[in-house]
Amino acid sequence: MVAPRKPKDEGISTWYERFGPLGAPAEGQRGYVPEPCPGVMEEASFLFGRALQLLDDPDVGPWVGAFWALAGIQEAYDMVPEEMMGADAWGDAPFTPNEFSSLIGAGWLTPYETADVLWAANNSESRNGGVPDSVVAEVFADAICAHRTEGDPSKKLRLVIVPKSETEGFIRRHHSKLPNWNYRGLLYTIGIRVGYRLVAVAAVTCPSGQWKGRGAACTIDGVVELSRIASDGSVLGASSKLAARAIDLLPVSGRRGAPGCLLVTYSLKDEPGTTYLALADKGLRPVAYNRGKKDPGGSRHSAGEQALPQLDKVMWEAGPAARPPDWDVLGSRGLATPERLAGAARALAAFEQRTR
Repeated sequence: MVAPRKPKDEGISTWYERFGPLGAPAEGQRGYVPEPCPGVMEEASFLFGRALQLLDDPDVGPWVGAFWALAGIQEAYDMVPEEMMGADAWGDAPFTPNEFSSLIGAGWLTPYETADVLWAANNSESRNGGVPDSVVAEVFADAICAHRTEGDPSKKLRLVIVPKSETEGFIRRHHSKLPNWNYRGLLYTIGIRVGYRLVAVAAVTCPSGQWKGRGAACTIDGVVELSRIASDGSVLGASSKLAARAIDLLPVSGRRGAPGCLLVTYSLKDEPGTTYLALADKGLRPVAYNRGKKDPGGSRHSAGEQALPQLDKVMWEAGPAARPPDWDVLGSRGLATPERLAGAARALAAFEQRTR
């Protein structure tokens, strides 16, 4: 299989360098939501480092553990009596819970908030725990932002550009069926943050299968693939918001001067079509049911991943070159109720009427 050609634009070596910055709305553009506490991630990284030093200090770390044990007995940090937070209750201990926040350089944190961020740091990859360091940094950032904004940081969903490596890690943690993914043909990677917590990501690529476009009206350079969406499940509608952004970007996602004309994506046979059905009013529709192949071949085979071509799936399309909908691919398999399908059909018809 021939790899997608690189752009010829001077100074641009990959499609990602060209299209990546378009992924999230910039200031002044529709959909832009400002960062609630600019610069807070740098401070969070610093405090995270201080917390790791504190936990590794043989004169302090054991006393932090003792406080966690006390909290466990009480069932929650905020149920520990105030008289057990100070020096009288801790005898010869070099530090008390009331002093932990000052030790990490965040004296404004309550002992309970400090215990939470220390607990997060203690379970981080840096201490051989299972929580990625980037996720722990988000915990620190949210705590700092809450302090700066007097406990009321913005919790609006923010569309953001997410680095490739962070996108890959999030997909590995949260995409149970297809956790493996590579950067082949990558155009952009985007995500949704609530405060500073990353709750969903999406990757949009050049199609890497045997695509030939749809004739002169839609060449291969006008086709893009929404290859992965992953969510931690904590925010309703986050995945739909990312898919909607990919559809909105389609007109400017064409390569070598071609207009973007077709977006393709897939849902697996045991996944309800909820995320994509919600976007019928943007032109997204199911068009076919594809049986999986035993051996995907080509680059997907050599990548050693549980590749998408191996799995049964519903194919979805949007854009000027999208085929007519086939609602039965969902209804006949119980992936959507008749009422939901009827509603989506009405929404799609209204979209087509508006854009005709």
